[in-house]
Amino acid sequence: MNTQIIKQYVIHEFLPDVDAGELDNDYNLLEGGVIDSLAVLKVLTWLERQFEISMDDIDISPTDFQSITAMASFVERATTGR
Repeated sequence: MNTQIIKQYVIHEFLPDVDAGELDNDYNLLEGGVIDSLAVLKVLTWLERQFEISMDDIDISPTDFQSITAMASFVERATTGR
């Protein structure tokens, strides 16, 4: 479920000409140039609002944003135990 929401956001914000079926969940968005360091901040802010995550208590790594799958795993870790 989170994977689909995140994928829709990434496509809407960074790949508006790409169909959701064309973007593999494991595609490396950082290496592919889809998301850069400024975009990571934008995604992070969106994830915080969308999934009600408090970033104060979470370890964040660039690898958490390299793919849709990685972002979904990050959200799962961040929301576990609420």
